[in-house]
Amino acid sequence: MAKLAVELDMATEPSSAGGSPRGREIAPSSPTSPKRAKMQLVSTTQARERERKQLVAELEKHYEVELARMSPLWTCKGDSPLQPLQDVAEAVGVPGAVLGAILAGKCRDQQIVVNLERQKRFAEWMFSHCSSLWFNLH
Repeated sequence: MAKLAVELDMATEPSSAGGSPRGREIAPSSPTSPKRAKMQLVSTTQARERERKQLVAELEKHYEVELARMSPLWTCKGDSPLQPLQDVAEAVGVPGAVLGAILAGKCRDQQIVVNLERQKRFAEWMFSHCSSLWFNLH
């Protein structure tokens, strides 16, 4: 038999001036079936994907002028000259449109024009200082 949880309700009784806590029984929550849990996970994943696409679309719309001045590729040289070009968006774990929006916002704040050289330096800085774990924790 399932245990019933007891919740303390701090409501006051009309007859008592000080009001004392009283207990109230709550029905136990029903266990979720594995099939239902999987369906909830799939729907949550789909919702996150929709939200991600919507966010990217909104950022592209908001920073349309600045993003037009940037390259859609976020690549930079690795730590040594012998390494091939590294995809910064993949290394950081953030879509290129989001990286572009971050750079565009920084340039707007500083009232400077976005150009390919700034994008290159920003990509190199992001590659060397930020990992996907950094974005997950902050």
